[in-house]
Amino acid sequence: MGIEDIKKRILEDATVQKKEILAEARKKAEEIKKEGEKTAEKRKEAIILKANEDATEEHHRLLTMENLDARKLQLTEKQKAIEEAFERSLDMLSTHPNYEEILVTLLLEVAKGGEELILSPRDHQQLGDGFLRKVNEKIKGEGKKEITLSEETRKIAGGFILQTPDMEINETFEERIRALRDEMESDVARMLFAG
Repeated sequence: MGIEDIKKRILEDATVQKKEILAEARKKAEEIKKEGEKTAEKRKEAIILKANEDATEEHHRLLTMENLDARKLQLTEKQKAIEEAFERSLDMLSTHPNYEEILVTLLLEVAKGGEELILSPRDHQQLGDGFLRKVNEKIKGEGKKEITLSEETRKIAGGFILQTPDMEINETFEERIRALRDEMESDVARMLFAG
């Protein structure tokens, strides 16, 4: 149900309520009329006026509530679109044609040497020892200790975790995107919803 349908429904409901309130007011006015024309006429006008005010107030209240609900729904949908944009970027990184080179570059940026490399099950199987040999050749050239491939795998979309006995360095794509999201979310929203 779209916003226009919701608004139409609100207006229809308010009109029905207004008619019911007016009908009740007219009924009361007729009873009063029997007691005396002059008093009845004044009360009838007062009741109709009050009924109109009540109906208008109720209509306004319902319309305001529906507008708030529509805004909440719109915000929820925008948040879903933003979330999907970041999920797509994660998918694109994880399936990038230069995925292996991206990992090598990241490893060389953060590795101190001697760490244990934890990959996803997919990367552990596909990249394996040949990938690690490339990395270690470059690391040795920088005078660092070799990195070893852990038998442990983690459920990650891409990237890696470097582990030492004292700490873990999380360079998963999920973590990198999460870190970037805070600073980029408003820009992404502007791009998605401009105009």
